[in-house]
Amino acid sequence: MAMKKLLSIAAIFAFAIGLFAQGTKTQAKGEITFDESTYDFGSVKEETGSVSHTFRFRNTGDTAVRVTKVRTSCGCTQGKTSHDDVAPGEEGIVEVRYSTSGRPGGFTKTITVSSTAGSKQLVIKGYVIPKGQKIETVFPVQLGDLRLKTTNLNFGDVIKGKDKVMKFEVANVSSRPVTVTYTEIPKYIRATAVEIPAEGRGFLTFVYDGAKTKEWGHDDFEIEFTTQKGMESYEVKCVANVVEEFTQEQRANAPILNIEETVDFGDILPNKKVSKTIAVKNTGASDLLIHEIEDPDGVDFSVPKKIKAGQEKTIKVTIDPTDMKSAQRNELVATVISNDPHHSVKQIRVKFNIK
Repeated sequence: MAMKKLLSIAAIFAFAIGLFAQGTKTQAKGEITFDESTYDFGSVKEETGSVSHTFRFRNTGDTAVRVTKVRTSCGCTQGKTSHDDVAPGEEGIVEVRYSTSGRPGGFTKTITVSSTAGSKQLVIKGYVIPKGQKIETVFPVQLGDLRLKTTNLNFGDVIKGKDKVMKFEVANVSSRPVTVTYTEIPKYIRATAVEIPAEGRGFLTFVYDGAKTKEWGHDDFEIEFTTQKGMESYEVKCVANVVEEFTQEQRANAPILNIEETVDFGDILPNKKVSKTIAVKNTGASDLLIHEIEDPDGVDFSVPKKIKAGQEKTIKVTIDPTDMKSAQRNELVATVISNDPHHSVKQIRVKFNIK
């Protein structure tokens, strides 16, 4: 009798373990991953009536998913899908259409895609050229067969080690397709030839490779292109700001830059170099790396590249008045770029008075 009772208890225990194991198994789950979450139509004519774009997604999960609803932020935008089951590894689509009629000007609209795997948000944007508006108004700069909105392109912040993509819209005002190729471009910028249709619009796409650049902080450069082999090249002036991205661990064990923020030379002669030294100290927990000092014309900084935790060094600052673009100025600013996440960019004011 005791034996039967023990066997019964063992059976119940085994059954409970089995139920627990089943309950802790990872449930199969679908996952929708879109190729892109934002699409820019660029400039489109109001009389076009409407423009559309197809967003493609893949089921990157391990069970089938189904899009149940596509909701847009206003009645001017419509979204549709097949509502079919999408198996793991397979693709699905969401088509979005925007009505341009009676809606001149810029637009940005959101589309919420609900599915059995959750919700995702998409964005469309662009600019609707009002009826009767001339192409010259939207693209005021003409370079050969192309018209541009501007010849200046700002990449904004570029994270060291990562890519930053910029699209530059142009219009072809000729009656034939033109192919844009690049005649001069920095080694850390990627761009491929692109064909712009006759009397159409397109984008020049540039990728700033943050892993290849040796720049830190402010970066000025030019991109030269042509629309016909052997013909004149045109120039777009570009600017970017190369910055460092810090992890939580790096912030917790960071170096700390302590540096004199003003160097006062007092009276100096208009044709004689003068030098001073200032102290720079690392009061943090890891090595301080000074990536670069952006100094103005006529001012030179002799900088140590690495300062260990707790260490103090000196920086030699030299003024050469003959190399200054404006001798009337009596204060110039230099920018220190370092791996101190709390003071990655710091300014030093250099004061002087030319007799």
